[in-house]
Amino acid sequence: MMLTARDTPYDKISGLDAGADDCVVKPADVVELLTRVRALGRRSPLWSGNSLRVADLTVHLSTLTVERENRSQRLSTREFQLLKYFMRHPQQVVSRSQIEQALWQDLRS
Repeated sequence: MMLTARDTPYDKISGLDAGADDCVVKPADVVELLTRVRALGRRSPLWSGNSLRVADLTVHLSTLTVERENRSQRLSTREFQLLKYFMRHPQQVVSRSQIEQALWQDLRS
């Protein structure tokens, strides 16, 4: 989900094309925002509360940790963002451009 202050159609389209499943423009109604988050969670079989799971790999979203075979590893913020992006796009070929847009878009602004 993308939460943004940018409200032009181009900005929304760019975010959705970069991988966002939904777009909410600030200031957002908190009840609506939480409802949309729950709806997105129901759509994804990979998302379970506060974690993502693909095969035997689990990413814990609140702690920036990854777990596999009962071993846990903390990741840097950028490593975590990249792994999370790949896990949310399983078995998909993504281009370098798509990854850059999704992970580095805020740094170019």
